[in-house]
Amino acid sequence: MVAALTGTSAEFLIVSLAGASAAALTGPRVERLNGFVVAGATIALMTFAASAALAIAAGESDPAYLARLAGYAVANGSLSAIIAVGTLTVVGYLFGLTTTLGLNDLAHPTQPLFRRLLTEAPGTYHHSVMVANLAERAAEAIGADTLLCRVGSYYHDIGKLMHPYAFIENQMGAENIHDRLDPLTSARIIGAHVTDGIALAQAHRLPDGIRDLIAQHHGTAFIGAFYVRARQETLRSVDPYDFRYVGPKPQTKEAAILMLADSVEAAVRASESHVPEVIEEIVGKIINARLEQGELDKCDLTRRDLSQIRATFLTILHGVYHPRVLYPKPERQPAPASNTPGA
Repeated sequence: MVAALTGTSAEFLIVSLAGASAAALTGPRVERLNGFVVAGATIALMTFAASAALAIAAGESDPAYLARLAGYAVANGSLSAIIAVGTLTVVGYLFGLTTTLGLNDLAHPTQPLFRRLLTEAPGTYHHSVMVANLAERAAEAIGADTLLCRVGSYYHDIGKLMHPYAFIENQMGAENIHDRLDPLTSARIIGAHVTDGIALAQAHRLPDGIRDLIAQHHGTAFIGAFYVRARQETLRSVDPYDFRYVGPKPQTKEAAILMLADSVEAAVRASESHVPEVIEEIVGKIINARLEQGELDKCDLTRRDLSQIRATFLTILHGVYHPRVLYPKPERQPAPASNTPGA
């Protein structure tokens, strides 16, 4: 297009197309800075190869001229990589775009929100790390975005920072505040961690992809325990929509994987038994329940995908909750003999 608009030569078109095509094919999903270095080097190599071939074909084989072409090619590749990194960083931050560089930066433990999870809601932090392991491996198994799943899992529960002790994983054996609250109030507090998480994500300028995962990771599922309690404790009818998450339902494979990983990790951790048969039953029930409830209707997961996700979850969970050898009780050791004379 540039060659046609500017009326430049066909040689310019060939050289530019060679460098640009090589870069596009080299790093379509670059996740680290060294990927841009490789892409820049590829641009330099292909640009020089194309320009040198055209020069030699035209009878320009002077070594000094070819050396100048090599210099131009190196400068072109270097500037291309630098501009790409700068553009992705700035544009991604300004417009909330989900870029691989931005996601890698968010995955660093020193990020403010991620750090707050560790210090203010440690139970939620460890849950999120485990969910990230499940989601990343499941995404890899079905060809979804592994980086988005991992980083999205780290931040999916940041809304719990607003009321960390309302969630049992952060109570550390202290009084459960829901014992003193009515079921509807409890359900609203629990459900609010989704909207609170979206607000925190906006305040900290997290990219749109992370915000979408936060909003969709529970879909429109029931906050079941409090709904059941409300039906048992009140004589009047209970509106089930008061006990649902606001949604929306997962719209992408990554959001659906996160929903399943989040539910499975919490349920298996809460189970009194971690034998393989119990874990397999829990995982199967949760996936089937989400399917039957229609929570996966808006994403494009197939039955084959769900089968692979289930198998991946089981592999990881069996590894985490593998049986251990019981250590013998430490025996009382005799006191060491004293070398002091007369002791």
